[in-house]
Amino acid sequence: MAINKKLIHFNKEDSFTNEKDAGNILDTSIVFVKDAKKIITHSSEYPAVNWGKIKNLFITSEEAKAGDVCFYDSLSGKIRLAKIDNVNPTDYPTSRFTPIGVVVIPGSHDVYGTGQCGVVSLTRMSYSFPDTGGVGKVYETIYFGGYNDNISELTDFNYAPYVGNLISSGEVGDSTGTVIGQDIKDIYLPAHYTYFSNPDDFIQCPHDTKASYYITPGSNKPAPSPYLTDGSRNSSYYQTSSPSSANNCLSDFDGIGNTNKLINLATGQSDWKTASTITNNSGSGYYPAACCCWRFHTDGTKQGDWYLPACGELGYLTVEHETIFDTSVTLSEIYNIPDIAVNIDVMISSSEYSNTHIRIIRDANKYIGYVPKSSGYYIIAFLRV
Repeated sequence: MAINKKLIHFNKEDSFTNEKDAGNILDTSIVFVKDAKKIITHSSEYPAVNWGKIKNLFITSEEAKAGDVCFYDSLSGKIRLAKIDNVNPTDYPTSRFTPIGVVVIPGSHDVYGTGQCGVVSLTRMSYSFPDTGGVGKVYETIYFGGYNDNISELTDFNYAPYVGNLISSGEVGDSTGTVIGQDIKDIYLPAHYTYFSNPDDFIQCPHDTKASYYITPGSNKPAPSPYLTDGSRNSSYYQTSSPSSANNCLSDFDGIGNTNKLINLATGQSDWKTASTITNNSGSGYYPAACCCWRFHTDGTKQGDWYLPACGELGYLTVEHETIFDTSVTLSEIYNIPDIAVNIDVMISSSEYSNTHIRIIRDANKYIGYVPKSSGYYIIAFLRV
């Protein structure tokens, strides 16, 4: 006798098979077979989903940390975050998941005021292939552009907090190299000093007893960590009030705003948004680095979602670089990604230093610096998730 029910449950596949062979299962019924983990309807079979496990596959922006993975999930059509320690080809199959980036800035630091994470691209940007980036190890150095342009829309971030100078182990020196202190981590110099001058002016850093910073217009200075020792956010990194400066380059997290300002000035190539290639020119009216980031998109993202990161965003790469790089290598091996973007020494930001120079972060020595806008470097893009 036919089982006239819309939903039918069988514990064992043998029982289902017997009823089906007897003609007792209506084609319009939806049947769940527990031991086989199958759903059958309209003569078609589908794997049953373990919803409890699915829930654990994903994490929130608040839970994500540097080195976690950003996926495009084709089943839901959404961008998802996942713990790198949980990623494997069985639970995150290539048929469903496409990795598009690695978490750099944890959502718990809330640098954007939205609780979003900062995610770095797995692919380097390309002016020859602006929509896909340098897939297949197409490495192209790209100009920031606008050399000698006075970009009034951008702040000149010509100050930077950084770790002081060591003369020798445990010793701190002034501009002449004279030893004036014994323990760099216990010193904090107010902003109006551009070099170590008087030990009596040193005060304990109120934010982080493990690091000390002072402010100067100089170039190539060791960057402070954006993290306190407990993993929370270090306000000395991004502060703009005294003893810091409103022009602290590490306070700039507005890569989206910077990028939009730059692309609006990109009048040298009128069709850069649709042309097959972007003109790589460092002159006035050309901003190829920002334009390439804007054009770049992946599965689950569109043009305009990715952007040229600001200096404050790039600073997060230096501390957790090994973790982020290890994640990109793991993803490359599992998902056959031909390009690993994050293994770059000089990282160009969208933060301006002057009309001729742009802020950079050097990963090899963790330095904050600046380079001419006419210099060409590999470019990476950021996404907020």
